[in-house]
Amino acid sequence: MFEQLKNLVIRRRAARLGSSGTAAAAALKDIDFFILGALSKLVATASTYPYIVVKSRMQAGTASALKYKSSIDGLLSIVRQEGVAGLYKGIASKLIQSVLTAAILFASQRR
Repeated sequence: MFEQLKNLVIRRRAARLGSSGTAAAAALKDIDFFILGALSKLVATASTYPYIVVKSRMQAGTASALKYKSSIDGLLSIVRQEGVAGLYKGIASKLIQSVLTAAILFASQRR
């Protein structure tokens, strides 16, 4: 996701500036890498979080953890009983932690 977003920014800047992609890539600043890293992690976390919720519930070691026959059954059961919001319980703290970590990592390891 990061590479796709980075390439999109480079193409748009190159088209706007009428310059080569290399020159536009060189124009990417630390803040660009920070924002692109944060956005890519946001998308990755939002798309995988429902699976993480099901997996953690299945591994909980309690009697209620045994009610899911598979990951798909767990997803469907949670949606049926709690709605789609049930798949995203607790995501706020996960987003703060993982998005900031990824943003700082991408900004510090640029190029």
